[in-house]
Amino acid sequence: MATTKITNPDLFDLGSLDSALKLPSGTEAQRPASPSTGEWRYNTDSNTIEFWDGIKWRTLSDQVIPPIPSENFNTVLYTGNGATQSITGVGFKPDFVWIKPRSFADNHALSDSTRGVNKSLAPNTTSAEQALGVTSFDADGFSLPNWGNVNQNGATFVAWCWKANGGTTTAGSGTNTTSVTNQANTKAGFSITTFTGSASAAGNFTHGLGEVPDMYIVKTTSFSDSWFVWHKDLTNTTGYAVRLNTNAAQQNLTGFWNDTAPTSTLISLGNGVLVNNATYVAYAFKSVAGYSSIGSYTGNGSTNGPVVNTGFEPAWLMLKRTDSAGSWAMIDNKRTPTNPRNKELFANLTDAENTFTAVNFSTNGFQIINTSNTYNANGGSFIYIAFASDGSAAPTLPDSFNTSLWTGNGSSQSI
Repeated sequence: MATTKITNPDLFDLGSLDSALKLPSGTEAQRPASPSTGEWRYNTDSNTIEFWDGIKWRTLSDQVIPPIPSENFNTVLYTGNGATQSITGVGFKPDFVWIKPRSFADNHALSDSTRGVNKSLAPNTTSAEQALGVTSFDADGFSLPNWGNVNQNGATFVAWCWKANGGTTTAGSGTNTTSVTNQANTKAGFSITTFTGSASAAGNFTHGLGEVPDMYIVKTTSFSDSWFVWHKDLTNTTGYAVRLNTNAAQQNLTGFWNDTAPTSTLISLGNGVLVNNATYVAYAFKSVAGYSSIGSYTGNGSTNGPVVNTGFEPAWLMLKRTDSAGSWAMIDNKRTPTNPRNKELFANLTDAENTFTAVNFSTNGFQIINTSNTYNANGGSFIYIAFASDGSAAPTLPDSFNTSLWTGNGSSQSI
């Protein structure tokens, strides 16, 4: 049978919006005996579309394509003008904007499109939400008010930006919670949830990720209280937490999470954590291969410190010691484009940006290169969350290959 190769896409037109293209279909036993690379068919045994990749038949569900990092997370640097201004260059419409002054000491300011404009929270304090913050979430960035905390004239700032769902929320649910809203970017493993307590008792709320989160942050917005962080690598996943607003070690807050680990749908809060009529926000994260990594490492107290394989080149890294006091260190590839990454800020502090050689980024992870207790206490336990860059000319992972020469001694020896 003759075949015709269509070289002009315009010639291949179904001609109707209510029609469909029917692929060849059949059982697995009826697959072509000698398929060519790129052939597609419908498998009636599994009810999936499959294609021949030159070696084996694969279904579309086999191919997990990671999100493009710069379309879901980005860092922008800007200078304040002491008036109002719009910040561009994010590359997408952000839904979560975390701003920190670099050149002077002041609070962080977190805004998100779920809570709405002109609202911010400071993770270095226990303060309730204040009526100042991002004035709009724009197609390529965000706009700022005349507020020195985020726009002081001549001062330098950094803004870390995440994409959720363009400000569109869906109704959630929960026990002893009302007005639950979820704004989720499930492909990038990030969601923003707001809710109201309906009783001073144990309860839960949906988080919208569709998978068990690896880390989440919960903060009440209507009164002063700590930022509580759950991380999968804390000592106990049903009772322990760390606080974003302090440098304190992890705590056994028995009952805080209602002694219940998160599920693919729910996050639990314990008796008395929920307050009737109080409002809350939760930010939930899930590791996504090639885009984000949430994990832990053990310090060795050496300048040749731990090597952590994230599977990608980091753009942003936040880490915290959990077995003892240690601040939440934040490093990114915009403030320091090359190794060593030595511009640090701390989520729990108002401090201006500090220069301190701390971390090297590589094409598939990072390495701690100092001996401070904040990053690399010998035997210390550390948690981290990292997001990927689109890649650069960073060096490959250190310590992944080496050559040793030695002389035999005719007995046993250690090399």
